[in-house]
Amino acid sequence: MRTVVPVAPSSPVAQIEAEAWVVLEMHFLSRPYLRAEARARLAECLANLRAEGIVDARELKDRACRQVQMMYGPAPALNDDTVPVATHVA
Repeated sequence: MRTVVPVAPSSPVAQIEAEAWVVLEMHFLSRPYLRAEARARLAECLANLRAEGIVDARELKDRACRQVQMMYGPAPALNDDTVPVATHVA
């Protein structure tokens, strides 16, 4: 179950965000109801880090991913029965 990410993002910023989301996507597999919110938070984190003057792509991705993961805490195991399961199929 992968989210659709453009193959050729139109800007370096979009490329950095797409690569960072690939890292975070696994963190939200067991919580699909948080994906859209987490993706928006990732964009906010990247914008804030760029505003702080961080320009290195590796550092941007690393720090933004860490911040988003810290916002949501550890991901529950995929086989955890206490996690609400999405039953709606689009």
